[in-house]
Amino acid sequence: MIHITELIQKYDDLDVFKEFDKEVANNNDRGIALICGSIIDEILKELLKDFFIESSKIDKEIFGVNQTLGTFDAKYKIAYYLGLINDIEMKNIVLLQRIRNKFAHQIFGISFENEEIKNIAFNFKIPKNGYIPPVIPFQKGQASLPKIDLNPIKKDTTPREKFIFTFKYLYMSLHTRTMIGLSNQREELKDIMTADQSIILEMDVINKALKENNECTVRIGKLKADYEEMLYRVTQILETLKNVKTENEEETESVFLDQKTEIKKALNKMDEDEKRIDQYNGYFGTILKIQQYNHAVIKNSIE
Repeated sequence: MIHITELIQKYDDLDVFKEFDKEVANNNDRGIALICGSIIDEILKELLKDFFIESSKIDKEIFGVNQTLGTFDAKYKIAYYLGLINDIEMKNIVLLQRIRNKFAHQIFGISFENEEIKNIAFNFKIPKNGYIPPVIPFQKGQASLPKIDLNPIKKDTTPREKFIFTFKYLYMSLHTRTMIGLSNQREELKDIMTADQSIILEMDVINKALKENNECTVRIGKLKADYEEMLYRVTQILETLKNVKTENEEETESVFLDQKTEIKKALNKMDEDEKRIDQYNGYFGTILKIQQYNHAVIKNSIE
């Protein structure tokens, strides 16, 4: 459950754009690239922390230097594979990181107008109508609502502007998700499972597999009956056509022979599927009997 004070604090964080715009006005290209990279790095950390269990050790043991998620790379990759960011966001973060690294490692002669930086920035992509401006204008007493630009990257947008627009898009997307994350935080696993409970869970899985296999067998049986009916009708038609030998009937006979061949192939495939399912059922049935015996032994041994 999101506490109201936490929610208010999260909304207050939107003031970061006021400070960011000041930094943009006062910093050169290198400063902007490094600042944006650091902010996305930090918000990825917060996004992950909102998902992980609550622990006072997490900063040191997970996000510290030389720890599992101590690098920018590790943060965005694990966020993607946990389903916390989407593919477009990850690709934009990778591009932003590449530009940040260029500025961090090249001391002289680098700006957003460098060809290499321009080529990277060209690939920034904000989904159509996906950009939320930091400020939405309020028009009091107007007959119609104002229109805002939800697609700020144009053909003539400079690489520097593309970088800033993409940063703001990422910040707003991830910031929104950190608010949602407050209600999705995982709890520390405290359940202690006994041996008999483990066996019961395994038997549930086996029973589910057996049920699904039996349902497949029933579906195959119904389908086979339909195909066999079709095969019977095609065979009857072919028998009738044997007494007629005009050119047109010969062409028709060829069509029905092809149908008969395809139906037989389908029936053979169903026979193979049935045999395979029978094998699975035999395997799962044997495993289930073993697990039932194991469960009985464990139950008998519980103190």
